[in-house]
Amino acid sequence: MTKHYSEAEDYYRKALIIFTQLNDRSSEANCLAGLGNVYDASNLTKQAIGFYRESAHVSKNIGDKRHECIVRGNLGNALIKLRCYEDARKELIRAIDCGQYFDSEAELWRVWGNLYMLEKAENNSREAWIAWQEAVKKRVSYRLNGGENNTDAGYLCESFCKTILHEGGHAASRLVAIELADETWGNCIILLNKLAKIALGERSPKLAEDEQLHYEWAAEVLLVLDRLRKAGV
Repeated sequence: MTKHYSEAEDYYRKALIIFTQLNDRSSEANCLAGLGNVYDASNLTKQAIGFYRESAHVSKNIGDKRHECIVRGNLGNALIKLRCYEDARKELIRAIDCGQYFDSEAELWRVWGNLYMLEKAENNSREAWIAWQEAVKKRVSYRLNGGENNTDAGYLCESFCKTILHEGGHAASRLVAIELADETWGNCIILLNKLAKIALGERSPKLAEDEQLHYEWAAEVLLVLDRLRKAGV
C-alpha cells in the first residue's frame, strides 16, 4: 500500500473509532466504505470485500438504501475481480433494488456498468447489451440533471462541442486530429473516432450504440449530439 493510501486508511480507521463511540451509524458506514475503497484501490480486494460487506450491513440496518446501493455496487465489482460471479450478481441485483428510487443520487450507472462486466465475463451477450444500455441511460440522466462532468472523456467532449458550435466542423476535425496523435488517450481512440464522424456531419444517436465505447463515453456522445440538435447545428 502506498503512503497516500496508508494515510487514507489511518484517517478512516481513526474516524471509524470516533463514530462508533458516538453511535453515529451513518458515518460509520461511510468510513467502512472508505476503507473498502482504499483497499480496493490498493489491489487488496479480499480485504476490501470485508469492509464493503460491513458497510452494506450497517446501511441496511439503518435503512439508508442510497448508500447501501453504492456500497453493494462496489462490492459486486470487487467480487467480479475475484471471479465470484454468483455472489457478485446477488450484490448487484440488491444494489439495483436499493437504488431504484434514487437514480442519480445512488450512482446507478456504476451498478449497471458493473453488471455489464459481469454479464460479459459469463458470456451473456444479450444481458450484457441490456445492462450496457441501462448504464448509458442512467449516466445521461445524471448529466442532464446537472451531474458533474468529471472524466477526461467528458472534458474532451465538452471542448469538442464548444469548438463545433463556435468554430464549425472543420475546426472540430482539427481538434480531433490533434487528440488522435496523443498516444496517452489509449482506448479512448474509439471515442475520438466517433467525434470525428460528428465533426463531418453525422448526427444519428445510433453512433453511440457501440459496446466498444465505455458507457460513460457513449453517454457523452449522446450529450454532444443532443446539444448540437438543440442548437440546430
